[in-house]
Amino acid sequence: MSSRAIEFDLFARDEKEVETRTGLLEKKVGRLITLKPLDVPPVPRERLEVFLEGIKLFNEERFWECHEVLEQIWHPAKGAEREIIQGLILTAAALVHHQKSEDDVCLTMLKKALERLGSRQAYEGIDLRRVRDSIERRLESKRPGPFKISMATTLE
Repeated sequence: MSSRAIEFDLFARDEKEVETRTGLLEKKVGRLITLKPLDVPPVPRERLEVFLEGIKLFNEERFWECHEVLEQIWHPAKGAEREIIQGLILTAAALVHHQKSEDDVCLTMLKKALERLGSRQAYEGIDLRRVRDSIERRLESKRPGPFKISMATTLE
């Protein structure tokens, strides 16, 4: 759970049941942000569009969704690009564990993420140096927590 959103897995037999259940959730919990059917493959989109959606979800502390979205571009990626994307996925997955109060698991995963992120300064507009610095601060303090991924001043 992020500081602004709660994720629910909702199982329903048909659209009518989806509408009924989402209506109840909105009455009891609050506004529905997104509804994603998981029983159909995602619609193909441009790699950069998927990447930017993943970063947006990360910055909204919607780490599980970020992880799922970035996997769409990680699978076909190769080389250093694949490593960087995997590092971002591991970072998001680690912060899912933080949200579940599993900070030891989170810290272990952040170490693995840091290794995958490499040494490049930027990737697709994000400042990898700041991402690594944020992870290192959390590892040194042994106090994991969310952070934002910022855009680099120059693209690499």
